[in-house]
Amino acid sequence: ASSVDASLPAQKREVLQTQLNAAGAGYMLTPAEFLVVRRLAFIAGLALAVYVIFVLDVKDPMYLAAIGSLAPFAYLYPDMWLRDATKKRQARFEKEFPFFLDVLVLGMKAGLTFPAAVEQAIEQLREGPVRQEFGRYLRETRTGVARRVALDRLAQRVVIPAVTNFTASVIQAEETGGSLGEVLADQARM
Repeated sequence: ASSVDASLPAQKREVLQTQLNAAGAGYMLTPAEFLVVRRLAFIAGLALAVYVIFVLDVKDPMYLAAIGSLAPFAYLYPDMWLRDATKKRQARFEKEFPFFLDVLVLGMKAGLTFPAAVEQAIEQLREGPVRQEFGRYLRETRTGVARRVALDRLAQRVVIPAVTNFTASVIQAEETGGSLGEVLADQARM
């Protein structure tokens, strides 16, 4: 994986990292490891095709065509898995995010600070992408990362318009001195 990482252009690495983050797999695989998995899948598909053709002595043209498509399919399967995982994760995020926002607004109205309200809101959620991402946001801010930077990272990982709007609104309210509670209430009404 290290030799693949060294030969991987920075732009392609960033694109792959964004895709892995959106699928929730950014903590499991690096972009280089994903490319290695893709290549290993291709080799496994090719080996299986060769085994079936030569060892099992398949001669039927219909079966040969199906077997011949096994290696390209195996090569593309990691990308298909990544797209599917991203769609599922984003759908679940979009389903859970409004509840998170409602609890966050209630916490802010009850007088909690933004970080305390975020912590309260994620405690109300079952395990899932919203809880994971906002939990990561809290961990980052507790280790000294500025709120703005942590929110920008959150928006880059999630890649959902509602979250991008949310993070932009929170950052803007913080910069202009606006009422964060009102901004969040407006977001929750959308």
